[in-house]
Amino acid sequence: MKVFFAFLLLSSLLSPGIAQTESFTHRIIDTNGVSNIIFASEKISVGMEDLVNLKTTFINGEAIWGRAYFPQSFGLYKACHEDDFCLDLYIDDYFVQRVIQEHPESDWGQMQVWLNNTNGDYFPLFIPTLEQAGAGSHKVTIIIGLNRFQGTKDVAFSGGDVEKEMLFTLQPICKGTIQIITD
Repeated sequence: MKVFFAFLLLSSLLSPGIAQTESFTHRIIDTNGVSNIIFASEKISVGMEDLVNLKTTFINGEAIWGRAYFPQSFGLYKACHEDDFCLDLYIDDYFVQRVIQEHPESDWGQMQVWLNNTNGDYFPLFIPTLEQAGAGSHKVTIIIGLNRFQGTKDVAFSGGDVEKEMLFTLQPICKGTIQIITD
């Protein structure tokens, strides 16, 4: 029996799922149940948050990576296929763009965010909108959440046609805000 438990312990320690453990030392959950996103000028790998210089202010053109923490494992949100997994971008409190991605794996409790100069940036409108905003300090906010399907409603058009419109409500999962200085 001791050999069996020793085998179980050893196999669990050597399994690929344990090799890359998630660290939640930087996760903060607010009173609304929404957690945070941290940022750096370099990739923030899983469990390596303490090895990078975390920042809240960036200079325009600088690489910006984020690590978004979920308040719980994604699978606990019980997202159905009609629910979109969204990343929303705001600059100076104005909505700029929504990116819809595939749902994360159910056991994920966090994800990498590619914002600027990362060779995989999520938001194509980020830099053009920032440049239009002009010189100065700009507040950039990312909200990641589920756009929950709520049902449909009838919409009447001027020609008399009635069509079904799908209704959604955003359930924020995590949110992060940084400042970007432009010249």
